[in-house]
Formats: sequence, C-alpha cells, structure tokens
Amino acid sequence: MRRLQETMIPATLKQLATKQKLRYNCDADGLSITASRAAVGARAREYQELLVETQNVLEANFTVQRPARGRHSIDLGDMRLYPTCSGLEPISPTALICK
Repeated sequence: MRRLQETMIPATLKQLATKQKLRYNCDADGLSITASRAAVGARAREYQELLVETQNVLEANFTVQRPARGRHSIDLGDMRLYPTCSGLEPISPTALICK
C-alpha cells in the first residue's frame, strides 16, 4: 500500500488541482454548479480507475518475499554476463580489482 501511495503522488496532486479548479472557478469557466459537480465526480472516477490499474500492475510485478540472493552481491565471474560497449573487448574480472 505504501508503494502504491508513493507511486500515485503526482497523479494525486494533479487530480487535486483539477478538482479545486472545477469547484472554485466554475463561474469563470462558465460552468453551472451542477455541471461543475458532475465534472468533479468524473475526475474522481478517472482517478479511482488509474489507482486500481496501478495497484494491479504493482501486485503483478512486486512480491513480499525476500530475493533468493542478496541484492547487491555480485561475483567478479558474473561481470562477464553484462553486455560490453559495442566494438570493445569484454572486461576481464581482474581489471575490476582496485589497486
């Protein structure tokens, strides 16, 4: 839930600004109070749909289980698996050792 809230901060702020504009500037925009309320409700529904879609994506791609291997543990032998720059020779593991 925390990650969802962090992810949705920009959308939440945009939605809040839009709703505030619709609520308090309805006379300047030429909207009636009824039309303004309907527009606010429509924006709220759009936000809820975005929230559900984002939650589904996060649930599908994140897990609460610990990784099988440590996050930052890498062996010099694993370096050969990483792609090198185009046209260059692969980096030897001994070249990565600080001298």
